[in-house]
Amino acid sequence: MRSAGRMAAVWLAVALGAAQVGVGGERWSYLDLVKRLTDLEALAVLPPPGEKCQQWSSYDRASKYDEKTGKYVRWDANGDGNGIIRREADKEVFAEMEGPGVIEEEMAVFTLGWLFVSVVAAAPAFGSDDWKAGEPYVVRRAAGAVTVDQKPHPEQWKNAMVIRGFFAAKSNSPAQSRTEAMMLWDEEHLYVQAVATDADLRGRFKERTDPLWEEDVVELFLKPREDQPGYYEFEVNPIGTVMALKIDERRDKKTIKERSAWETGIASAVQAVGTVNDSGDTDGFYRVILAIPWKSLAHAGGRPPKAGDAWRFTFARYDYSKVYKKAEESNSAPMTTDDWHRFEQYSLLRFAD
Repeated sequence: MRSAGRMAAVWLAVALGAAQVGVGGERWSYLDLVKRLTDLEALAVLPPPGEKCQQWSSYDRASKYDEKTGKYVRWDANGDGNGIIRREADKEVFAEMEGPGVIEEEMAVFTLGWLFVSVVAAAPAFGSDDWKAGEPYVVRRAAGAVTVDQKPHPEQWKNAMVIRGFFAAKSNSPAQSRTEAMMLWDEEHLYVQAVATDADLRGRFKERTDPLWEEDVVELFLKPREDQPGYYEFEVNPIGTVMALKIDERRDKKTIKERSAWETGIASAVQAVGTVNDSGDTDGFYRVILAIPWKSLAHAGGRPPKAGDAWRFTFARYDYSKVYKKAEESNSAPMTTDDWHRFEQYSLLRFAD
């Protein structure tokens, strides 16, 4: 991130996996990393097998290639040497990357102003294969116990299919706010986990009947039966408030209080990395985990599904930030509306052993 000013071109080279533990478990100190940058003989040595390197350039992400149409979209967004990822107040972000590592080189052809490097905690990695939008999401049976607490347990989610990245409302372009979501099941519960990268965590509502969507929130909509109108809406904010709505009819005009009047039996936890409600710093992410008992889901018959059963679903998210004029709304299903209750456009999920 740099202060506002002109930068013709900027590159960053990053060696991933070199922060403190080297390839093969070798430990590197801060002095070791500095030596890698200053020792001319060391710079001439090829990196060991397994070490990864990324190069990042500051182009405007609005410029992209549309694989569906085979056309380039806003290819002129970069202008002439003034490309940035986005603006944050009086600063401009020109590079952004994930993963453990160390910045080894920064090169600017021409720059005015200050360069700031901000390092925040990276969200934990979960799951195995990635879900492809347009195909059924496979909810696999949990391999063992699933723990609901504020600690990540990636080994418990290693066989989960992962939704990586949401779509911006209406446009279906990739959302700026990165979100990952996944589900597992057993005979007692549906397990839901979402990891929302968030540089400006916000959440003050503490009651389940509060309008959680007016602050940062992750949502899940579940419709168990195609031939029946009932469905569910679950919302969780960064401070752990859970809204659970049992919706009998989409337009039944019931209040939030009326739709919340059921015994959910939900176990939940939220891990927030950052300082919630403090926009003066840069936060990391919040991770949401839910265990929803089948016996409480009347619209699903109050019993666990069978392998092969199909439901409809979508995850959604509201991300409020000092860098957005209004909340960024995104969801996992490529919907043509920002009305998340249009279950006709939900994605399909199937339960599997």
